[in-house]
Amino acid sequence: MFSEQKRSPASKRRGASAGGVAVTILASGCHFEGKLYCKGASRIGGRIQGKVVSEGLLIIEEEARVEADIVVDEVIVLGKINGKLRAHKRIELRESSHFQGEIITPALVIREGARFDGQSTMSEVSNSELSTSLRSDSPRQAHEPQLSAADPQPSASDKMPDVSIINSA
Repeated sequence: MFSEQKRSPASKRRGASAGGVAVTILASGCHFEGKLYCKGASRIGGRIQGKVVSEGLLIIEEEARVEADIVVDEVIVLGKINGKLRAHKRIELRESSHFQGEIITPALVIREGARFDGQSTMSEVSNSELSTSLRSDSPRQAHEPQLSAADPQPSASDKMPDVSIINSA
């Protein structure tokens, strides 16, 4: 399910572009409920319910059905999203997309044919908001620094599974 292609040293950089290599996180026909964390270029083609946090480009494929609170650097939507979508850089709703909910981003592109039912706020989503979402909710990994006692801790009542996907070179 997860595949990576080797990239040349010149193409290794933080972030992602539409021309970069992407890892499919959830293929069409799959369903995930919980919190999903992505780093690097990522694609979602199945169904997701819960929360998605992504550092890098996130592509919501045409078959995707997402009901979630989403915090991303940048997203291209071809499928259906119902929820709150916050992007640090940019949100693009393509022709086949259907979005219902709230959008907060400094740059919003809505292509002809896209459906947008909801409200949008054209404001900055700060780096600290994205970092806080990652730090306060993401599962701890051995290669990441440990949180201090002052940092927010995950709630004990939170029963959704955590998944981390890191696609960094």
